[in-house]
Amino acid sequence: GVVEATCTLDSFTPEGEAIIVRFRAPREYMRYIALKGPVCVDGISLTAFSLTADTFEVAVIPHTAAVTTLGSKGSGDPVNIEVDVMAKHIERLLTPHLPAT
Repeated sequence: GVVEATCTLDSFTPEGEAIIVRFRAPREYMRYIALKGPVCVDGISLTAFSLTADTFEVAVIPHTAAVTTLGSKGSGDPVNIEVDVMAKHIERLLTPHLPAT
């Protein structure tokens, strides 16, 4: 994949069998992260289930935390993100472009 941006791991919150992980991302990339849509964090394909203007949350099962880099990360650590390429394609198609010079 292609790293789009770096964001910050904000928090880990245990919830039942899962761990809710909140990330703080650059606002210009949040428009590409959709509720129940894909987001890739450090190469791990996850699903965003909660969004604000500059944060998104994912649920991580213990196995995923144990076998990926997420299990060794802490609050404030940087992570790489990749956003939904389809959203970027749609944006490009809908954005008027200046004529070639």
